[in-house]
Amino acid sequence: MHGFADETEVIVDLLASGNVALAKRGDAIRPSNAKPSDVKKILVSAADNFEALVALWEGIHGKA
Repeated sequence: MHGFADETEVIVDLLASGNVALAKRGDAIRPSNAKPSDVKKILVSAADNFEALVALWEGIHGKA
């Protein structure tokens, strides 16, 4: 999933454990000098909305 805050874009992995994580890829945070507070804001928002995000993802891509 892609999350946005101000000028920051973060690629977030929705984990089977029910957690979220920053994607393990070189372009997971754009721009590379994004404020850490913006990255945290995106990750916290994804965690807070985990169930809804999974439902949206499954609606688009099908169940894993």
